[in-house]
Amino acid sequence: MSDKQPNTVDKNSFRYIFTENLYFIGEKQEKAGQKETIIAVKDAAEYASHKELLIKILQAVNLDIENCQVVFSENIKSATPQYSTLLSFGISPDDLKLDAKLSGAVKKDGKNYLFTFPLAEIETNKEKKKTLWADLQKLFKQ
Repeated sequence: MSDKQPNTVDKNSFRYIFTENLYFIGEKQEKAGQKETIIAVKDAAEYASHKELLIKILQAVNLDIENCQVVFSENIKSATPQYSTLLSFGISPDDLKLDAKLSGAVKKDGKNYLFTFPLAEIETNKEKKKTLWADLQKLFKQ
């Protein structure tokens, strides 16, 4: 006999039938294609080389890379305009067409911004790791 209650469905079984995103009643939904957190890195090579570090950084503030939109400097314009948090690794506010006065960890106009060092520098420099950690705590402190 099955442990499942009658009238319940395993949501994962739908992935074999449908290719579209499915939302179930009562589940929190993101707007189609939108992510609340944008991660900006220089390019795909930097992202690939330092993805494990990035995952650890995100986990430290209870974020999952699967729930973030990762963009590279060459395709930054494709980023979702509606976001609550932008974490930029080695890309300046000017490059993102944002207020140049933004630096470090900043909360402005209901959004969180973090402009910090490139991932390669964070990985090899203890002082830059400490600075990043202090900024993350400032930004994500509850």
